[in-house]
This record gives sequence, structure tokens and C-alpha cells, in this order.
Amino acid sequence: MAHITEESIFHEKIYQIGTEDPVKGGTPVYSKDGENITSVTDGHANVQAKLLADRTQHLNEQLTALKNDIASGDYDESAGTLDARITALKNDIASGDYDESAGTIDSRLTAAEGEIDDILNPSNTMAQTGYCDLPGGLRLQWGYSYSGTDTSRQVSFPVSFTGDVYSVVCQTHTANSTIYVAGFTSSSFHTVLSDIGVVFSWIAIGKAA
Repeated sequence: MAHITEESIFHEKIYQIGTEDPVKGGTPVYSKDGENITSVTDGHANVQAKLLADRTQHLNEQLTALKNDIASGDYDESAGTLDARITALKNDIASGDYDESAGTIDSRLTAAEGEIDDILNPSNTMAQTGYCDLPGGLRLQWGYSYSGTDTSRQVSFPVSFTGDVYSVVCQTHTANSTIYVAGFTSSSFHTVLSDIGVVFSWIAIGKAA
């Protein structure tokens, strides 16, 4: 029993046996224009099987080559071989130099670490007079002061606000005395008191960034 001879050719079109073609076995004999059959002179009944067998052989070789290349790490593509790409990625990740649109892995991790640290551990001075930077760019400052022999006092913030100062509020701790804020800047505020020797506390809020 004879077998169809297979070739590794991917025929674009499969010949359709017409009503004028004799049902004749044997080795297909045909004429082609490129990969397209133009006429069949023998083995009409086996032409379609021949073309499909050629396609199958071609696809099988392609799949085998891909499988072997992937297994060996030598799969060629526009970015280089699979082995080279994996090696490069491993080295880049290990060194923190994996490039992507937002920067390297190392720089992104460092930035993220800083952002997390800012949220969990904001800049602050937890003293009687101090400040704390809050998430979202706000800065809260507070303090404790004494007017001495004056009925007014200029008080400097522990750190300057970097933007608008939204509010400064004062409260006296001396009986029968009053205080109000006469004005403020990003670095200090001015108070006016009803008496001398007044102890007072204050709190201010503004922009830290």
C-alpha cells in the first residue's frame, strides 16, 4: 500500500475537485502558480489529501521547533532569545534595575517605602511645643507660652508652614484674662492679651506641602 509523500508546505488554498475531474487514484500530479494549484493531470482523488498532509507536516515542524526552542531557552523573537530575556530579567530584578515606565523596581520600592513611612511615621516633634505633619499635606502645630511683662507677644511656630495658614487659636490659662490673635504669617503669629503675666496655649493648622 502506497502512502502520500508529504512535504513541509503550507498551501494557501486547497484544490476543490470539480465535476469534470475524474475520480482517479495514484500519486497526485498537478501544476502550480506559486503555492496555488492551477491544474491536475493525475491522482485527482488524492490531491486534497496531499495538500492537507503538506500543511500538517509544515505545522508539525513549526510546533516541534517552538517546543524545542522553548525547552532549550533559545526561542527567537524580536526582543531576543527567551533564555536571554529570562537572564536579563533575573539580573535586573536582582539588581533593582528592571526598567518600566515609572522607573526601576528599586526606585519604586524606595519611593513606596518612603510614602508608607510618611503615613505611619509623619514628621513630628511631640513636645509641649511641637508639630505633626498629617497625611494629605496638612501640618498641625501647638505650643505653650507666657506673655511676661507685655500685653502682646509674637510667637514663632516650631517650623514654618510651607503654604497657607488656615487658623490659629489661643486660650489663656490665667484666670480672668483674655487673648486674641491679631495676625499671623507662615512662620509666626501675634497675640494681644488683657493682662501681663498670662500663660496661654495655642494651636495652628495649615499646609505642610
